Amino acid sequence: MFLSNNALHPIVQFWIKYPALLISSAALLGSALEVSWNVFYLLPITLLLLPFLTKKELPKAGILILSLFLFFFHAKFFQDAPIHLPEKKEGVCHFAIDSLQNKSSPFHKYLSYKGTIKHFLTKEGENYSSIPSQISIPIGVQAPCANQDYLIWGTLEEKEPGKIFFKPHKEIPWRPLENTFSFAQFRYTSKNFIKSHLEKSIPDKQVSAFLSAIFTGEIEDRTMSFFFTKLGLAHLLAISGFHFALLAAFSHCILRLFLSPKASAWSLLFLVTSYFFYVGPLASVIRAWIAISLFLLGKIFQRKTSGLNVLGAAMLLEIILNPFIIKQAGFQLSFLCTLAILLSFRPLENLLTYLLPKRSLHDSLELTTVSKYGYLFTSFLRTSLALNLAVTIFSLPALLAIFHTFPYMSLFYNLFIPLIVSLIFALLLLGLLFSFIPIFSSIIHSLNSVITKQLLDLAYYSPTNFNVSLQVSSFPLSLVICFSCLLFVFTIWVQTKYKKEMGQFT
Repeated sequence: MFLSNNALHPIVQFWIKYPALLISSAALLGSALEVSWNVFYLLPITLLLLPFLTKKELPKAGILILSLFLFFFHAKFFQDAPIHLPEKKEGVCHFAIDSLQNKSSPFHKYLSYKGTIKHFLTKEGENYSSIPSQISIPIGVQAPCANQDYLIWGTLEEKEPGKIFFKPHKEIPWRPLENTFSFAQFRYTSKNFIKSHLEKSIPDKQVSAFLSAIFTGEIEDRTMSFFFTKLGLAHLLAISGFHFALLAAFSHCILRLFLSPKASAWSLLFLVTSYFFYVGPLASVIRAWIAISLFLLGKIFQRKTSGLNVLGAAMLLEIILNPFIIKQAGFQLSFLCTLAILLSFRPLENLLTYLLPKRSLHDSLELTTVSKYGYLFTSFLRTSLALNLAVTIFSLPALLAIFHTFPYMSLFYNLFIPLIVSLIFALLLLGLLFSFIPIFSSIIHSLNSVITKQLLDLAYYSPTNFNVSLQVSSFPLSLVICFSCLLFVFTIWVQTKYKKEMGQFT
């Protein structure tokens, strides 16, 4: 009736060590069963429960099954049933604004109001609710302030199956609703302030657009977006844990010059939270903010934290707030790539030591000056390769399923471009920090402009002969699930079972 725990003991030990990741995995699978049913979800559910089907661990299996059911029903009752409109409906809606952005098409520029139609009441008395929506207003037209909710007259139409579009009547003004509030206008105004400041400080429009993109997370330059996407570098233009880590590291270095460790941690928590509100609640941003906040709170209250438990807690909180977020590509890739780094970076780096050996501090000091620089380069190359391989191995099936393409050049560019962007981001923060000293700030921005220009030239003028991509017309979700599950189980089994022999893996 019960399984022998000898083979599965390493996996049980792993889950016991990282309970937050275990519960969040159950939450993810329970929500997935309701949000986007697929029979292959039974594979990860089986692999999750299997290690606990022993007499000793059976109560944990019961808790996991209960968690699966709880999050299944949480997703089921979180949102109303899907809406189907056989014809256009005219009426009035209560529109809650989440974000306001400048957008552009090949023909015109416009303001994009993204949010949720909380309620839509038709002339016939029908009521629809909880509809994600986007309203576009051309630049130059008087635009409503995005700091509150509105009642808007317009038409609701299902142009594609499952996709509902709202078009407001141009002649009827939006009616503001009292006692409502949104951060959208504040974010829009502050981001425009930074963009304007960079445009004044940096003459080169492409450079200022790039710096603005990596700080605000909004990219308006369609050409830049195209080239970075073509090279597999689009993640550098979107705010993620990478940017939060850079901001936290830079701020920590500054704060530790003046504050005690505890005061520095509190100040850093305030700064990353402010940056979170500034950027907006995107899936990858929420994950990064929660993870860094939990890490800092652990430092403040002297509690030990681990990367995998912090990742699990971040995932759990996001799913509780909105189980339908698991359908977003940003959520999927953000958590998948972070998990890949936490699980596979050290093992892969250890394997690469056979090609690029590590040296002790004593041995490295014995090297000649030229050899020391060579050793630093090989150490950087080993770390970059391990990081790149970890992310690529875990995320490749998901990338093919979502985007149907994978540029081979990204394997090369991601070895060194993130390091250059780290330097650029640090110089940008330094330049903004010393804006009150115009001469010093100008010198920093000028230096940053030179480095950024070289980076953009690398992206824009990459060798055309090597711009080859792996392309597929479709990639089944079932293969993504199977590959990810087996790779995940194999990785944690190796890590735990051979912990003594490969202690540096954990």
